[in-house]
Amino acid sequence: MIALARQCARFKELLFALMGRELSARYRGSMLGKLWMVLQPLAFLGIYYVVFSNLFATKMAGDFLPATFALAMFCGLIPWIAFSETLARGTTCVLENGNLIKKFAFPCEILPVHLTVVSLVNACVGFLMLALGVFLLLEGQLPRWDLIWLFPIALVLQAIFTLGLVYLLGSITVYVRDVSQIMPMVITFWFFMSPIFMFAKNPGTPELMQSVLRWNPVTYLIAIYREIFIWDPERMKKVAAHTEANNASIALPFTEPGDVPWFEVGVFAACAFAMLFIGLRVFQKLKPGFSDEI
Repeated sequence: MIALARQCARFKELLFALMGRELSARYRGSMLGKLWMVLQPLAFLGIYYVVFSNLFATKMAGDFLPATFALAMFCGLIPWIAFSETLARGTTCVLENGNLIKKFAFPCEILPVHLTVVSLVNACVGFLMLALGVFLLLEGQLPRWDLIWLFPIALVLQAIFTLGLVYLLGSITVYVRDVSQIMPMVITFWFFMSPIFMFAKNPGTPELMQSVLRWNPVTYLIAIYREIFIWDPERMKKVAAHTEANNASIALPFTEPGDVPWFEVGVFAACAFAMLFIGLRVFQKLKPGFSDEI
């Protein structure tokens, strides 16, 4: 891991060039260009608020629940989009850059890095829109400033976990091309097994699903972000009381209201570093044969 950091520092100009190319390619040819980085999360936020405050409002009693539910969904969707996009692109990142790997002494370890960083840049814009939505829709509430220090830590841990998976899958795909065909199905299944539209601590969730969610690392990542942006202690207590009384669906974390989510941070940090260690080891072991297999 230290060697990876040194290599990123050594080839920082190339890394920045790849990041710039990736950002430009995403919005090339569109009239609004990079403005879509702001407009897309705003559109998602507006859609969720309209849907959950109107179409599903009759199922959620209480004036505060529709907006809270919509924002909780959006908070879970932001990191998932960044994670799933990087995973989908990263699975074939070595194959797609085979011409560079075969012709030059190209540091292919930085290919997953630039994809991960670009996705997190877009996620940060989404979180800014989320903070704006929280302020406008939840009676002037702001993210928990006592936990704002946890936000960059969560981003770094998400990057580490994502990088480990991309290193693992990207290297295996060079030898087993079927992995790239399987991944869209795996990502879709993982999405529905993550606490975006269902939740681990909820009286209406079946025990089997609670077990699945507890073993899903993304559960803990999303819980950290929701604790930072959504769960004001007083509001959390109201939502928890309503959930228990009405058996409703709402995104409850493992941590008690108002506490620092040390449990979630510890579990996800362990998963992230373990995944990066495994992914890098496999990548380094398979790397010598890349130029022959591509």
